[in-house]
Amino acid sequence: MRAAILPVVGLLVAGYLALGSEDEAAILWARIKQADAAHDIAAERRLLDQAAAVQATAKERGRFERRLAVLQWKYDRDVEGARERLRAAAIGTEATRAWLALCRLELEVGTPDAAVAAADQARAIASVAGARRAARRASARAVVERAVRARRAGGAGVDEALRAVWQELLDDVRAEPGELGPSRLLLRAGVLLEEWPSVLTAWRSYYQVAPGLAAPNTVIGAGERLAAACGDPSDGGEAQRTAQIEALAESLFFEAAALAALAPAAPTALRQQPRVREVLAYAALLRDFEVMTEDYYRLTALGRGDKTRYREALAERSAAFFEALGVESSGDADARLERLSELADERFRAMINFGMTAGYYDLHMGHRAIDDRRTVEQYGKRADVRFISLDTIVSNGFQSWAWEDGGQHGGWATAETIIQVRPAYADGPLRTWRQMHAPSERGPFEQELARESELDWSRAAKDRHAYLPGLRLRMRRQGLEALLSRLREQGLEGDGLRAAFIAELQRAIQESSIFAHEGRHAIDNAGPGRSAPGWQKEFTAKLSEVAFAPEPRLSLGGILSANIGSDSPHGRANLKVMEGLVEWMSKHRAEIEGLERERPLLPQLDRLTNEQLRNAFRSMDPLANE
Repeated sequence: MRAAILPVVGLLVAGYLALGSEDEAAILWARIKQADAAHDIAAERRLLDQAAAVQATAKERGRFERRLAVLQWKYDRDVEGARERLRAAAIGTEATRAWLALCRLELEVGTPDAAVAAADQARAIASVAGARRAARRASARAVVERAVRARRAGGAGVDEALRAVWQELLDDVRAEPGELGPSRLLLRAGVLLEEWPSVLTAWRSYYQVAPGLAAPNTVIGAGERLAAACGDPSDGGEAQRTAQIEALAESLFFEAAALAALAPAAPTALRQQPRVREVLAYAALLRDFEVMTEDYYRLTALGRGDKTRYREALAERSAAFFEALGVESSGDADARLERLSELADERFRAMINFGMTAGYYDLHMGHRAIDDRRTVEQYGKRADVRFISLDTIVSNGFQSWAWEDGGQHGGWATAETIIQVRPAYADGPLRTWRQMHAPSERGPFEQELARESELDWSRAAKDRHAYLPGLRLRMRRQGLEALLSRLREQGLEGDGLRAAFIAELQRAIQESSIFAHEGRHAIDNAGPGRSAPGWQKEFTAKLSEVAFAPEPRLSLGGILSANIGSDSPHGRANLKVMEGLVEWMSKHRAEIEGLERERPLLPQLDRLTNEQLRNAFRSMDPLANE
């Protein structure tokens, strides 16, 4: 499978370097990110080992230390060593980030009390708006996770900290609806506390239901049933509880549905109902699949992944699920996993896809929130496709796990179907809006932009097709500011401007990375292009991604990428694009306003107009030039 890569890139980047002697640190960090993009853990370790010998600001030094700690716990399983490193790094301006990293570590290794304590430390010292928000979110996640574990263990899972976090989440979601993380946390906290009106508030926020906007088509009915089941808090009978559980499960909130079934107030007989028993078994299966898959990915990154053993382990774990459903299952691992795929699709709208992505055997598994039809047309070629948007993601592939916050798979396509990973798209526009309007964050961004843009000249002088972080930041900023300016020209302001910006940015990203990029895969897979090598298919899909983008500058994040020139299909395709762009700019020098002819060309890509960008991408496309 060839997944579209959706970078997780907001307007801002973490940290910046002061102008002066820290060039070496900036260059080293760029090389570390390239090694990370290529999943070369050994090279990344070697580069991080060099960090102690370079001059760097406190921000850069903290970034090196946090990344080293991630390698220690994520790959080496040296949890105590990573704890010590992060505690030692929790000083000065970088203390908040170190405590947040420690909170994440404790959550991932299953020690929520320690995670809560680390989040509390971060909250106590966070001094700027972005850090305070991050600390508040980390604290909420840790407290809710602790309560969830207590509920699964047979307790109530309710304490004063949970109620305080629930109130904070409710206030945040009401003030800024639509962000997935806080909405999901609020929903789980509301279920634990039996605060059902807030569960409905969280549901509508998660699915971004607003005046004039409907929920995704497969969950609309479930939302209506949940609203009815949340109505009378004094009822609390078995029928109402059953309706709540079923509506949550139909809404793809399987964990929350299981928490409702395990509530002390829930009748014991409830858990013996066939559908409730299925939901409990399925929620447990998803948790175990996620843990088992991430362990397999860790071994894969270290060169020791065994896909046969991995599949056998998943097939063996599926036995309890089959038993809960009263289904016979026999045969080898392949037969049992095929049966699991059929049942999970039939009863929970799951899509399970095992296969090769960018050279790695991995799993893509999620649940259908949108299931619709769409016609894609490019250069006179058409593809009538089924469009599916997945939510409640169990695994989004090896690369998404390995890249963490640096990028993720946004979707994939066959000749008949386009699949989108909904969480990869839903939050980005909201975060971008917040970042564009946070004065405390614009200063660091501008300094980072200036520093990386200056370094781009030397990078391009050494390699005229190189990855240029400054160019990537400038192109995105130009696209965002142009979009905002057009909306203001329409007379929009305040909440109306915010809503329109978020909707338009979400639409632009979806149209380019899903319907243009994945639509091109569907067109190619239905014609002679289906036999082309993987990198060639990614190359043509990237050409369409920009040529048919509503906002071409906002469609370049997966192309102006640290993986340019790597041996992956995306890396090879991105290098081919860079070569084509430099060639087009060379041929059209006289048409590019403000071009400095004696300087490298690629750092000046941002001087092209949107139509010139589209023309440059069309010029490389054999389909456009037939």
